Amino acid sequence: MAFETYIVDKFLYQVLATDTVLCGTTPPLINGVFKTLADQNTKNPYIVFTFQTATDVNTMNQFRVFSDFSYLIKVIGLDHSLSNIKTAANRMDDLLTNKKFWVTADGTMLSIVRQSIFELMEQEQGGNQYVQIGGTYRILAQAS
Repeated sequence: MAFETYIVDKFLYQVLATDTVLCGTTPPLINGVFKTLADQNTKNPYIVFTFQTATDVNTMNQFRVFSDFSYLIKVIGLDHSLSNIKTAANRMDDLLTNKKFWVTADGTMLSIVRQSIFELMEQEQGGNQYVQIGGTYRILAQAS
């Protein structure tokens, strides 16, 4: 399953980090796309995607047909930029869920569906409040 995880990670980064609406406007809606943790001094808002779990779907003779993944994908930023965070989260969701089939050099994303909404407010010791908006996405992927 490690190879399929690599395929999904690479795919998510490519789709989100190369979008001209998210990253190409002035100023950009987001300042980066990261797996699991953002770089320490990244300006916000930014996107973080995190692998949660996966299950292989096999044939009767145990040949892996595809893997069924769950990822938490969210936009994180200071609460005073809430409208930008919501705009970025909506764009992220549109990019991931408006298509049902992507073929890449490494494999195929058979389906991406948001299964649940995610929203969290955190306050750091300095008093800054951070908002996280996104969702849990089910991704079906097949290695080439």
